[in-house]
Amino acid sequence: MSSETCNRLDAALATFEGVVAGQGAKGSHVHDHGDHVVVALVFDGGVRGQAAALVTGQIFRQLGNGARLDGRAPVSADAALACGCPTPDAEFYGLSKQQAEVFVRVLRYATDMGYDPFRDRSPGSPPGIDPVFGTPLFVLLSHAFETLSRCYDIAGADGEFTPSLGVWSNVLRPFDDDDLDQPELIRRTVVSRRAMRALVRDLERRAWLRVDKPARGRSVLRLTAAGERARQAGARLVEAAEGEFAHRFGADRTASLREVLVEVVDRLELELPWFLTGYGLADSSPTGGQHVPAQTGPPRIPAHGADWPVVLKDPAAGSTGQPLSALLSKTLAAYRIDYEWDMRGHGTGLDFVANLLQYVDDDGIDLARASAKGGVTGNGRSALERHFVVVAEPRRGRGAPRRVHLSPKGRQARDTYPYLVARLEREWAERYGACVGRMRKALESLDEDFDTDLPNHPSTTDWLYRSMLAGSAASRAGGNPAPGNRRRS
Repeated sequence: MSSETCNRLDAALATFEGVVAGQGAKGSHVHDHGDHVVVALVFDGGVRGQAAALVTGQIFRQLGNGARLDGRAPVSADAALACGCPTPDAEFYGLSKQQAEVFVRVLRYATDMGYDPFRDRSPGSPPGIDPVFGTPLFVLLSHAFETLSRCYDIAGADGEFTPSLGVWSNVLRPFDDDDLDQPELIRRTVVSRRAMRALVRDLERRAWLRVDKPARGRSVLRLTAAGERARQAGARLVEAAEGEFAHRFGADRTASLREVLVEVVDRLELELPWFLTGYGLADSSPTGGQHVPAQTGPPRIPAHGADWPVVLKDPAAGSTGQPLSALLSKTLAAYRIDYEWDMRGHGTGLDFVANLLQYVDDDGIDLARASAKGGVTGNGRSALERHFVVVAEPRRGRGAPRRVHLSPKGRQARDTYPYLVARLEREWAERYGACVGRMRKALESLDEDFDTDLPNHPSTTDWLYRSMLAGSAASRAGGNPAPGNRRRS
């Protein structure tokens, strides 16, 4: 075993909160045995030590779990590996070189978000920004977007050819009377290639879309008669939903919100989806990571995955005629992209922090509540668990309560969230001007009358999941959607 690997192990343990590293053999340390290493882990007696023990235990359980890590059997603590050092409370793990390298990599992944959003501050000092007083701007936008989406769902509850607002906005809407190839549909909707491939498959199964594949050249997408009926139904429902929104919350307040959203959207440099969407079914982020580096511009282009389309705004095309749902979607997407501008990895995005992480203190949170707010399953398979943002206590018997704890990465995301939001709202005021203040005022006026069960950030993947279910049901039924899947799909 190379000393370099052992040094990396020691360094990773020294920076992991809750792990007692220290000097000498009484803390966590590594012994090199040539073809393998023995890792002795010691945790402090507080809640952070408990969380660290749970996180490292989860990493070891996943070492060798299928093909995800190194293909070997899962690693477990073994007292027989005790190295004779005076560490009576240590847990001992024997690792091959390959397992040790994976352990270092995953431990670092669970340590922080991959960047310090306030890197210019001195060590240990606060960010120097006062948190936002009142409800964050993006939460107000989320509440309005979710409320309008519910108005759409209610208006289309009894329609046989009713597409979800997401399917209408991001797939059916651009067709008009045209046939499109898939790259052009992606450009018009700003939906990632991977998401669009799945959506096209789903709508083809539903017999709403026909894909003609010539011998040479690109495939041509055409709406079927059923697909055209769905497109027209969606357009009527968008109009009806906005009318219902204005009726419930006031025409003047709705018009004021629309006016200021148009002003903001017209100043964006990139086209964004008409319905807030993630990079794929398993990735809720708008742009899909860091494969392509960010460009500070102008135009400002965020880092993004290889499948995310960059579509520059047409300066001559205004947004005045766009639905209120599209204006809210684009503004909220722009906000989230800016929040996650330098973010690395997954699981610490705005949706996860706003809906769950901010509510988890160092003592943890009940698994049932973590499941309701953030989809945590407790089996290591949910997004936040797979990305080592949270970890659940093991089962202790049938019905025994379990708690969910934050990893160091999760704590960093939670603790920096209010300051990042404050900084971003200040930057938006500088970038877009007085309309940001007017937008806040318009949203706050409406928010007083919205339902109280609205999420702080809407799901960006549920509509993709529902589309998949509807397509699968239609395929099983021989091309017709099953009755239970005809709505909002």
